[in-house]
Amino acid sequence: MKRILNILIGCLMFWTFSGCEDPYLDETFTAFEELPIGATIASWEDYSDWVKLLKKADLYNAINVGEKFTCFCANNEAVAEYVKYIGRQSVDEMTEAEASDLMKYHIISGVAYDLLAFTGKVGTQTLSLDNLDIKAYPGGYYVNQYAKIVDRQYKPLNGSLYRLDKVLRPLTSTVWNLLETDRYKIFSEAMLACGLKDTLNRKEDEINDVVFRDYKTVFAVSDSVFAENNIRSLDQLKALYSDQPAADGISPLYRFMAYHIVPGILDWASIADYDSKANPRVKVLQTFAPNELISVADVKGRLVFNQTDSKPAVLIDGRYDQLANNGYVHEISELLPTCQAEACFFNWELSDYKVFRVLNNYKAWSSVVDQSQQPINRKAAEQEGITWKTVPDTDEAVFYYLRSNQYFQDNDAVTFKLGNVGWVEMKTPVFPAGKYEMWAKAQKYNGRGKGRLMLDGNILEDRDFSSGGAETNGYKIKEITFTEQVSHTFRLTALRSGNIDLDQFYFKPIK
Repeated sequence: MKRILNILIGCLMFWTFSGCEDPYLDETFTAFEELPIGATIASWEDYSDWVKLLKKADLYNAINVGEKFTCFCANNEAVAEYVKYIGRQSVDEMTEAEASDLMKYHIISGVAYDLLAFTGKVGTQTLSLDNLDIKAYPGGYYVNQYAKIVDRQYKPLNGSLYRLDKVLRPLTSTVWNLLETDRYKIFSEAMLACGLKDTLNRKEDEINDVVFRDYKTVFAVSDSVFAENNIRSLDQLKALYSDQPAADGISPLYRFMAYHIVPGILDWASIADYDSKANPRVKVLQTFAPNELISVADVKGRLVFNQTDSKPAVLIDGRYDQLANNGYVHEISELLPTCQAEACFFNWELSDYKVFRVLNNYKAWSSVVDQSQQPINRKAAEQEGITWKTVPDTDEAVFYYLRSNQYFQDNDAVTFKLGNVGWVEMKTPVFPAGKYEMWAKAQKYNGRGKGRLMLDGNILEDRDFSSGGAETNGYKIKEITFTEQVSHTFRLTALRSGNIDLDQFYFKPIK
């Protein structure tokens, strides 16, 4: 009966898909008996080499008995092509380490992703600590812009399974490796001179013994663009800033180069994804340069950086979304000097910190994932400017809340359990100066707590989160003015016991 139900669900999914652009429309799929992931792969005649690799990597049993995985696999023909690529004659010649590295790259633990959840970099890391890039292109879904998902998701007993037309090739180049070429000679030499090579070359970071991939995005300037600005060597670039004083101990050249580095993994689609409430379509990006922001405007469908009356910087066709194992490189058409960002719509998502992003289920909502609350590590949180105090004191007061909820963007929020008199402080990102309406997006529900919201020591409001209903689009707190482009300190103090669920604060500029 259960198998019949699954087949009916599959038919319903087909009818649903057929109403929109479906890259797999008119293709035929087969229903399989319910088996765990490893056994499902083993039941397919032409996947015997993949099973060999799983067993050599000592992962076959793991994906059979584990509770939840998203796995990718390829048939014997694709495996043979990969084996030839690495200079072997067969999978039997691959070492256990090679098999392990390869299989871990194809397995995500802890979550079963639906196909339609793939819209770019996957939030949850693979067992190899990589984040796969999965997007829909004309003709289908592609992983790392390389391997095509050849059919829809299979749903074994313990997760999701996708078949690929090619074996994924683990990315080996870092962002630094992509920049260390003759095309970006001056740019890379300047990064080296500023001591930023290690930052761009570093693949991993660690928070309280949790290792994670350290991503960054770089907006690169080619030698030809420098030449158009009469800069043909590193010395000439240095001379451009030689008469400018250091600010806060930071040299002008360092600030200029660090300004081209943005934390996180931002492909073109992510940069071009504007909040629906942003009007005009302008956003700001945090940078490695202290208190410096990049403004990105959508001008007739094209991304424009730091729009001015002069010729602005745009992305070079065919030179953006250069994918590395620790981020992206986007080549831009002009120099990108630092400048003050104009007031524009922006939001501060409270879960957008490394201490949340390292969690296994970060933004991993799918139909398979039930709602969950995960506490964040206190020592790790303190490294990112998140501190709290409760009575009695506890290490578990701030939680990552994953739930499909109309009041939460991206189906997640942060839950604060502060008791009767506890408090939490968070260092905010850098906000652009200007006058704004400040709004909050939060869940209000019976039994929730009451809290005082403060910014830089000033009271914003006292809010009872147990009554009054929760507006889908959030609620307005007050008008507020930021006189400087800096980060701020947010404080939430408990006025009554009970969970407080906050998703984000967003700011609408007042013209």
